[in-house]
Amino acid sequence: MATITFDRVNLFIDIDTGPSNETTIQEIYDESQQYLQAPAQMNLAAFVAAGGKQDIGGGDQVGVTLTLSQGWTLRFLPEAGPGTIQKRVIGGNLALISGIAPITPSVFVFPVIAISSSPTIAGGILIDVETIRKILQNRLDTDPTLGKIFLFDDDDVTVLLEAPLFEDIAGTQPYRGQGAERRDRLK
Repeated sequence: MATITFDRVNLFIDIDTGPSNETTIQEIYDESQQYLQAPAQMNLAAFVAAGGKQDIGGGDQVGVTLTLSQGWTLRFLPEAGPGTIQKRVIGGNLALISGIAPITPSVFVFPVIAISSSPTIAGGILIDVETIRKILQNRLDTDPTLGKIFLFDDDDVTVLLEAPLFEDIAGTQPYRGQGAERRDRLK
């Protein structure tokens, strides 16, 4: 869990991710609410709002959207270098009212907002941005005995998706092991 502090003078929400190099939209929102409820901040206008998490069935929820206002931005604590470290905000979306960049640059930090999208129906399959990430990144096995391709979940054990696989473009010759049979997780 990240440590989140607030620089009221410069309007920064400072984030120390620790070794995980990431924080969540939910953590930022929760810590901001605690900060705003402290007696010393009673005269401070609310600078964060959030919406989302509505149930859309099948165990899925709408992603959380955090809105920053009043000129506040996120800032990851700087790194010592010399290499740049990627720091991520995950678990939702970040919106602005003031129109300025949502993350203020820090030394030796490459900030990434891993945008979350509400699940969408695409070709009759319920698919979201996270599933697309898994398709592009996760382990992929082809089975010449079954003539199928298998996409694994992040644990590299659970089969997430499977489909028939063919050697020819017409789809008449089932896959028989002619070619690569496994693609490991892309990193």
